[in-house]
Amino acid sequence: MSAASRARRLDPNALVTVLEQTEMVSHAPCGIPYFFEGLFKDPSLFMTYTPAYFREKRNVDVKVGAKVLSVDFSERVATYQLDGELKKLEYDSLIIASGARPKVPSVPGST
Repeated sequence: MSAASRARRLDPNALVTVLEQTEMVSHAPCGIPYFFEGLFKDPSLFMTYTPAYFREKRNVDVKVGAKVLSVDFSERVATYQLDGELKKLEYDSLIIASGARPKVPSVPGST
């Protein structure tokens, strides 16, 4: 969402679309210890902003539950699945933000 927000700031007239496989589009990392401690169970409490917020306030079209299946870089088309339907999204510019996995140090107790 940071990349989408930055794209919006760089070009206020651009059509910015985010394809997000999960339902969570932004999160508040400071709540993670409380979640693991069991102080709350609802992961939606992590969400700082909702998809509706990004659509209404930042003019970013967020499609949650959209799983990207392929990208044709020569044709500039992303194929994704949403609600069991295959869809295509044409683009001029593409940002791939696929997330990351943490690097766990090899020290005692860091499993």
